[in-house]
Amino acid sequence: MSRITGTLVAICLATTTFGCTHQIAFDRDATSWAYLIGAAKQSDTSIVAVVEPATLAASTSFRAWSTGIAHKWVANYGEMLVQVTDMELPQVVEFYERSPSYLESTSGRHRLTIELSVPSYVFEDYRAKLTIKADVYGPGRTAVFSRTYSSEGSSGAGKMIGLGVFGQKSAVRQSSLVAFKNVFEELRRDIATALGGGGID
Repeated sequence: MSRITGTLVAICLATTTFGCTHQIAFDRDATSWAYLIGAAKQSDTSIVAVVEPATLAASTSFRAWSTGIAHKWVANYGEMLVQVTDMELPQVVEFYERSPSYLESTSGRHRLTIELSVPSYVFEDYRAKLTIKADVYGPGRTAVFSRTYSSEGSSGAGKMIGLGVFGQKSAVRQSSLVAFKNVFEELRRDIATALGGGGID
């Protein structure tokens, strides 16, 4: 641990009123995404993923006794949604893009626009719990399906209790990533069914 890092940690641990605020999203290191890869890409298909600015900016803050009540943790779940979306959906179709507002692709024979939002996200009982809403449309904004997916991530109790403040961020990331992964596994199956059906040419 460097002297600067050690000093910052000491300040955080010594502070009981204001503490430290820790921002959490996913690691951008490509190895963090390795186990998400594996979807079957369909040719001549396209998806536009719509994530509105308010959704992208969505976050929630919490404190945990197990890692020190002085520390505030901010889970940027809107950013997490975008990170997973931009990793997952390009593996499903030939053409992919993301937009902050409704947009239809001009590429591919089979085209979908998917509006994504996160109606709820909490980190409690040592794990992430979330819901993701997907409103899916074909050309001309023809409704294809609308579904809300719910998922819970893996427990981070071991890291939080065993490693304290040093394990908290990792626990939130890992549990959240599992929760998002579970949702996108279901979403990919629904997308594959929609792309194989009629009314989206």
